[in-house]
Amino acid sequence: MTLLSAPTAPVRAAPARRAAALGAAVSMLFLLSACSPDSPFAARATAQAERDRLPVAIALPHGADAESSRLVGSRNGADFFLTAFTGDDGPDGVCIVVFRADSGESNLGCGALFPLTISTPHGGAVRYVEPGGDEEMIPGRWVRVSDELVVRDGD
Repeated sequence: MTLLSAPTAPVRAAPARRAAALGAAVSMLFLLSACSPDSPFAARATAQAERDRLPVAIALPHGADAESSRLVGSRNGADFFLTAFTGDDGPDGVCIVVFRADSGESNLGCGALFPLTISTPHGGAVRYVEPGGDEEMIPGRWVRVSDELVVRDGD
């Protein structure tokens, strides 16, 4: 004799359990977004000090925020600053500003966060890198001047 069992309906979560699961997922989303930094670069975690302000001779492009500037390092007479940058047609990012007080010479470049490299006079370059990035990812002849900038000296 064969016993036949009645077909069973698919098991569905009770509405209260579904609502609780949805609530937990939404809460986690808000918690994770609260952990994301408001700043495009780590140096902005501290208040802007007088030394962080850009020299008045530097004219920033549209989208660069002078109030966000931070001095992040110096090397061979050059000071390196970062500012936040809001792109009109592309992703937000940073501006790298290089300033030599002895000559008043400066250059800058703005763009998306990683990678951003600008050339400096005499064949050098400055690159914005991921903070805490692997040292092996920094090419030879490049020197770290801050958590976020590496420099390749020119001539």
